[in-house]
Amino acid sequence: MAERRGAAVGTLLSRLTGRRERVENPLDRPGEIELRAAGVRVVMIPAWGGRITALELGGRQWLAPSEPPTEGPERRELDVALAGGYQEAFPTVLPCRVLSKHTGVAFEQPALGELHRLQPGAKIATLDGSVEATLAWTGERMPYRFVRVVSASPGEVAMRYEVTNIGSAPLPFLWAANVAMPLGEHTRLLLPDNARSRVISQEGIDLLGVGAEHRWPRFRTAKKLVDMSVPDSIGGRFACHLSFDLPTGTATVVEGPQRLELRFDAAEVSRIGLNVRRKLGGNGARLVSLQPAIGVPGALASAAGVDGSAAWLEPGQTRRWSLAWRALVDDPVGTPAGGASAQ
Repeated sequence: MAERRGAAVGTLLSRLTGRRERVENPLDRPGEIELRAAGVRVVMIPAWGGRITALELGGRQWLAPSEPPTEGPERRELDVALAGGYQEAFPTVLPCRVLSKHTGVAFEQPALGELHRLQPGAKIATLDGSVEATLAWTGERMPYRFVRVVSASPGEVAMRYEVTNIGSAPLPFLWAANVAMPLGEHTRLLLPDNARSRVISQEGIDLLGVGAEHRWPRFRTAKKLVDMSVPDSIGGRFACHLSFDLPTGTATVVEGPQRLELRFDAAEVSRIGLNVRRKLGGNGARLVSLQPAIGVPGALASAAGVDGSAAWLEPGQTRRWSLAWRALVDDPVGTPAGGASAQ
């Protein structure tokens, strides 16, 4: 696939000439979009629904390897879960059948919604000190416009989102960024202590049933307490999907001395999903997926009704939110080094 390196060239020219104006390059055919800055590399593929296949920070590729989309208009939930990379889930996370109260029309939404099966329009731009790519989707089954702007600057990847209701009736939605990473023997997850969690699904492990509530990081199973912050230590073959209410907008994945830190405004993104697969599904999959989310990252049909966690947009209304990813490195005594946290 052709690599889109115009953004990097533009940044170099900007530094050499001192010019600060914005230069945009429309992309008229599918391929890889690659953004680079000091210590940062991001690769995304519009033809794969805008999936991000590389998120390199601090000298590490954090994402699980990506597999091409499966054939057919729909994909099984397991296919999506094991696909790897960074995928946008919208307007649902789990598959469901949605009935419009205003039109009476029912339609199916696949796992992770429909963004991953739609090719967005794309453009790249150079800014002073950063490069960015803008992808924009228009809904097929629901009337919306969804935009994600990914900006790479030295040491940080920032993501800005917006969704607009382009229909004539109120629009419910769920959103989550499904960020799939390898699950290693020493992978650690850092969330705010005592954060409240709800079990969305479980397989091969008894977390006291779907809907059960726990407090991070120690969860009670039918037989013992387990430490969910080190998923591989639980042992056995299992999968679970959890949803957390977060009092503060921070989550961190730790691999040895390296840390991938996610920061966001908890007033905009109030929940995080956590999907763990240990030796279960697809060649003994070992994955851990973070899901910064608006609404409980489950089924839109439930969230818009009984669950009540769906967000709603009035006709013409737009909602915006953002994420920031940074890599930190622990020094020999365990103190994070490598710069201040993203604000």
